Amino acid sequence: MMSLNSRSRWFNVLGVVSVLALVVSMTATVSADEGDGAVGEMSAEDLAERVQAFYGETEDFQASFVQEYTDIAAAETSRSQGQVYFKKPGMMRWDYMQSDGEANERDRMLVSDGDSFWIYEYEYQQVFQECLEDSQLPTSINFLMGEGNLLEDFDVELTDDSTADAPELELTPKEPTSDYQKLEFVLDPETFEVSQTTVFDPYGNTNEINFQESQVNQNLSASGFDFEVPEGARLLNPEQQCD
Repeated sequence: MMSLNSRSRWFNVLGVVSVLALVVSMTATVSADEGDGAVGEMSAEDLAERVQAFYGETEDFQASFVQEYTDIAAAETSRSQGQVYFKKPGMMRWDYMQSDGEANERDRMLVSDGDSFWIYEYEYQQVFQECLEDSQLPTSINFLMGEGNLLEDFDVELTDDSTADAPELELTPKEPTSDYQKLEFVLDPETFEVSQTTVFDPYGNTNEINFQESQVNQNLSASGFDFEVPEGARLLNPEQQCD
């Protein structure tokens, strides 16, 4: 059975994986080609506007990813990989693949259809459902619903590692949240797409996700974000009903 600690662990993951949804769901506030100046001369606010513009024009997104979670207290780093898909409004899917490299063998699935968020662990054949409108979900999930605006919701500045070839933003939420302390985005200097995101939680742990081979606006089918409890799997909270 999924323990309270396991549930907390997975919904901490939800806070992490919805970071990209933060920008994918945004609407454009500036044209993607608006403004002059080399990337190296842009301010943090300029870069944030370009990020907002890129994802404002993005209706769907897919990529492979590599995720590294560092637990400071345990002095351990775990590595995961898989495929991720987003589609406006509010849909996302993360297929985690087995770490032993077995082709097309999934380990875990995290999927949202816009109303419900599902966690499915293949090994244990167990499913957990949460409603996206549930107030106990991480506040960052609001961005899945198209309510994100970087400059309204975050204080932004360039990191010490930011360069013209790899501009990097540090984002601190203007309203403190228990989900994370700050975010860092590494950007593509030509498109202003987020190529890497790192979440820093209040305990100093980090969750880094690198996106590779990304594609945008491929007209992904909404049916790919539907989820039904597989035959033989156990739904841990069958009483949960989401509209």
